[in-house]
Amino acid sequence: MGARLTQARSAFPRAAFHIAAFHIAALCLAALILSAQNAAALEFEASQHDGQRVLLVQGQIQEGDDARMQKWLQANPDTQEILFHSPGGHFYTGLRIGVLLRQLGSATRVPKGATCASACVWAFLGGVLRGAGEKTNIGVHMATMTTDKDAIAFIKKVLEDKTDIPFDARLRWMISKIEKASARIAADKAEHLVRMGVSLRLLAPGLDTDQSDTYWLSPKELKSYNVTNSD
Repeated sequence: MGARLTQARSAFPRAAFHIAAFHIAALCLAALILSAQNAAALEFEASQHDGQRVLLVQGQIQEGDDARMQKWLQANPDTQEILFHSPGGHFYTGLRIGVLLRQLGSATRVPKGATCASACVWAFLGGVLRGAGEKTNIGVHMATMTTDKDAIAFIKKVLEDKTDIPFDARLRWMISKIEKASARIAADKAEHLVRMGVSLRLLAPGLDTDQSDTYWLSPKELKSYNVTNSD
């Protein structure tokens, strides 16, 4: 009787841990889905800045915004500069926007008082000439999977459809997915920086700053890392 009681007591914490871990994973999934559903796509607005015809890009970066921007710029080939005011969004879309702008030879700017953070920075870096006005906020942090539809679908499938697989195996499966995604993102960030002529030192503050926070680059860092290369 005593042995069975001891065994039951030792099993209870493991069961409680599994239940708690499952609920945490479910809450994380709900947050991922809610984040993806609530975000609004970028807004494009033709404007004038210092006598130039510019495109003002503002709002959350969503999947598909790179194709929309390409279409807009093809219809407005006389656009001289791209102005960003965005808190970020989908990392890989920001990356693709940056590649697009570099291919087009565009100039980019964060205008006075504007913010460009997270995925926006990777889009901004595509400018051949990159400037920032006074009192701008340009910041980086760790990439997030909350806007990655494939990652959300994978986690949802593991949680809801793989109930025949032991919980520990499902948990390891999810961890493996996150590790692979993190490694891929770090490699893609490094490649983008090299292609855009920006210092790899920019990786450090991003990797050291949680997704819920932002590391705001100082004017000295913007110049030192070659994030900005024009007045």
